[in-house]
Amino acid sequence: GFGIDFWTIGRNNKIIANIIVNNSWCGIYMSYSDGNILFRNNLIDNPALTQNSTNTWDNGVEGNFWDTYNGTDENGDGVGDSPYIIDKKNKDDHPLMKPYVLGDLNHDGIVNNEDANILKSVFGAETGEKSWDIRADLNYDKIINAKDAILIGVNYNKTSSQLISLNC
Repeated sequence: GFGIDFWTIGRNNKIIANIIVNNSWCGIYMSYSDGNILFRNNLIDNPALTQNSTNTWDNGVEGNFWDTYNGTDENGDGVGDSPYIIDKKNKDDHPLMKPYVLGDLNHDGIVNNEDANILKSVFGAETGEKSWDIRADLNYDKIINAKDAILIGVNYNKTSSQLISLNC
């Protein structure tokens, strides 16, 4: 019935880059679970539900894909212009317009040369440096390096529609 279920013990976790599809009751359920950070997840055919919990639903630049999000993307950056509201204490300020594919840095739905060029432009940057781009830190180790480039290579030419069809 649940994709991810945190009940009182789920605190201060990072939930990143998951495909959460078709759960009978709820994709993500958090009850009395605070301080979790969730982003780059795909929630399809199931909602998130929180109870007495406050969590962070984006990394400050990109959030999660919600199939029920009806917002717009006026500047075409692949991130919604308005938040996705979960409840009064929880919202995704940067909902993705298309399902997330690991390595799709510009959120256009495909991993390709455009993404590789973004990574190349910030290669070697560490968190806190002026050239840092959180989108390019694909393995979350706070440095943009060959490990991130490998992840783009592994997912090269994968699209968001392929990703979802493989997991439904």
